[in-house]
Amino acid sequence: MLQANLSVKMTFILSFIPLLFLGSFNLLVIKISEFQDSAMIKGMIYTVEGISFMVGSFAIKYIGEKWSIERILFICLIAIGSGEMLLYFAGSSFLTLITFALFGFSLGCFFPTVMTIFQKQVPKEFHGRFFSFRNMLDRIMFQIVLLSTGALLDFIGLQFMVLVFGAISVLTTCYYWLQIRRVGVQIEAEQI
Repeated sequence: MLQANLSVKMTFILSFIPLLFLGSFNLLVIKISEFQDSAMIKGMIYTVEGISFMVGSFAIKYIGEKWSIERILFICLIAIGSGEMLLYFAGSSFLTLITFALFGFSLGCFFPTVMTIFQKQVPKEFHGRFFSFRNMLDRIMFQIVLLSTGALLDFIGLQFMVLVFGAISVLTTCYYWLQIRRVGVQIEAEQI
């Protein structure tokens, strides 16, 4: 089914990009707190990211009326990758909070968009197996990212790790955007 439906396959692959951020979220928050020598920043990060996520989840309905699903998907992924790179400046509390607000809003828009694509484009007879398979791969990728984050934080430090993760996210997004343009795949679904 994935081979036959290129838009689902590409969306499926692209849905792993936010896991670079989500899998490393708690370790990043702890490291940023140590980096800024502030315990208070942890609570502020969680609060800002959570509120932004909820705002994004509500706003996507209105954004979806104005923009195409494909556009929303790629803008959110670029915002996530750019936000990862912005964490290079994690020494600044203000920039850190702005970055996590960007993450939260982007993720709040991204996940409903992806689920809409999957629900509308995956044939009904594959829904159970597809979502089980996706859930299983999400868990595996989450663990891989968590291990990679711990190792990279020890070997190259916070600032260079976020640059690596951000570069992977942005380059992967750009690659798949070019692939979609080259092949002529349409990532479409009904309104969110």
